[in-house]
Amino acid sequence: MNILSSFIGRIYVAERKIISTNAEVQEALNEAIDHRDEGIMIKDPDSIYKPGARPKSGWIKVKPDYQNLTDNCDLVIVGGYFSSGSKLKIGTLSHFLCAVKDGDTFRSFTRVSSGVSHKELYDLVEKLKPHMRPKPFTGNVKYGKEKPDMKIDPRKSVILEIRAAEITKSNTYDVGCTLRYKDFLYFNNVLADA
Repeated sequence: MNILSSFIGRIYVAERKIISTNAEVQEALNEAIDHRDEGIMIKDPDSIYKPGARPKSGWIKVKPDYQNLTDNCDLVIVGGYFSSGSKLKIGTLSHFLCAVKDGDTFRSFTRVSSGVSHKELYDLVEKLKPHMRPKPFTGNVKYGKEKPDMKIDPRKSVILEIRAAEITKSNTYDVGCTLRYKDFLYFNNVLADA
């Protein structure tokens, strides 16, 4: 008996399968990717959910790896979002809005937050602080539906090297698509306007 019912565009009740082999896990993950799901949860049927302790509770999240994307993407940071306080102090920038350069315009493409240590994040935020403000930079940045807490002048920003598993359609970002399952690998001191 389900407590919830699926409601298209709002609630999706995930399918439950009882499996026991690696091949069945791979098949379930492939089906999730085909349906554009984030991944799958593998659960010990006798386990009880413990918030913040999935691996120790018999629950494991499995997402696709990054081996299918042949190239990494170089993207410019044009905005930042404040932490909600779950892992970093409230008020700390914890994730970033990145854009592609299209002529003289920077067009939003994806948000990224994982793949960096606390020290690397601190260094990145310190580098960007002099170039941030809450109001948008007019003219050369197209944010789409995204509204970052802080806007960063792309001409004074840095370039992130990002890897991802796939590119998907999205009406949230100005370019009309975005990256899924992404991590940033590296940021450098090259200015986006260089």
